[in-house]
Amino acid sequence: MTFKVAWKDARLEGLSQTWVPVPSHLLWLPPFKFGKTVISAKEARSSGNTEADSNAGTTSDGDTSTVSTWLSPDGQVSHSMTFDLRVQCPVDLRLFPADTQECVVELQAYEGTVFELSVTAESASPLSTDLTSVQSQYVLTGTLIKASMQGQDVPCDYFIQTCSTIDDAEPCAAMRYCNIRDSQCKECTEYIGDCQPVPTNCSVPSVSSPRSYSSLEVRLHLRRRLSYYIFRFYIPTTIGVVVSWMAFWIHHSDLSPRVFMGTVTSLVMIKQRASMTQMPYVSYARAMDVWYLGCLVFVVLATLEFPAVHVMERNKEKKNKAKDCQEPVMKIPRARQIGAEVPVLPPPGPATPACTFKKPAVLDSVAQILFPTAFGIFFVTYWTVLLVN
Repeated sequence: MTFKVAWKDARLEGLSQTWVPVPSHLLWLPPFKFGKTVISAKEARSSGNTEADSNAGTTSDGDTSTVSTWLSPDGQVSHSMTFDLRVQCPVDLRLFPADTQECVVELQAYEGTVFELSVTAESASPLSTDLTSVQSQYVLTGTLIKASMQGQDVPCDYFIQTCSTIDDAEPCAAMRYCNIRDSQCKECTEYIGDCQPVPTNCSVPSVSSPRSYSSLEVRLHLRRRLSYYIFRFYIPTTIGVVVSWMAFWIHHSDLSPRVFMGTVTSLVMIKQRASMTQMPYVSYARAMDVWYLGCLVFVVLATLEFPAVHVMERNKEKKNKAKDCQEPVMKIPRARQIGAEVPVLPPPGPATPACTFKKPAVLDSVAQILFPTAFGIFFVTYWTVLLVN
């Protein structure tokens, strides 16, 4: 992150004929300090990075290799600082993996320094973002920049602006190694977005008290990319649930195929749970946990449906035997007299088709309709709630 500040020092007027670089340790520099969310800051150097304390700040005794300072003929000083920051952002994972997060970076100035931010015709916002360098599982959807005076009885927010970057976040992320001379590439590396001012409760203070300090706050709004989790988690679990329904079309008397089908789908769901992304332990259920639990319930119920069908049909066969499947009773007419010929009956014919056809169980027929319908309702409800929220 690069911070660029400028101020005018009347004592430096007329020292140069044009903009000239000046060693920073020769000039007065405003004392800066990062907020509590910044864990550590690495100052960008030409010969490498050195880690600095996030609360140490930058003073007039800073190292010349960490800053770039220029002086104009009228005494204006332009000073820039570049840091690689490690920021601690509180996260809410209830909607994971369709969650949105917010990271706050705060820069504080002391000793009477006041951040004055302005919007000009050339620049619609004092904050620009290099969208080509955002290479993570998040997409930068927007920013908020706020300048305020803290330490007073009533905090004074004298500049607030929000910018939306959702329209060009994905296209710019694919241009990481683009040519900076290209107009589209340059726009993505210095992207501002659609910015709107927010009404404030006070104006820019002209002076500050010793107890107060100026604060520059940048909020980054991030949205997690969902495509990775759809292909890695949601599609495999959905396929596992659908495959478990295939057992309903296998006759209940075929024990081995149905037991195999239920066992395999259950093991697939357990394996899928083990391959889920490791996340911080939280005391609430995430959206991914709700989906996995729902799919696991459907798979377990489909597996338990077979024992229920098997027991019901076995008891039914014991009580009610099909009449068409019974062998016909052979009745031999009584001989009226000794020596009479006994008629020979023809042998019984082949079994009727009603005896050879395996009629599906009633519970299987019901499950063939009930399970897909219930899962369809769960699917639509889950994604509607997840995407709307």
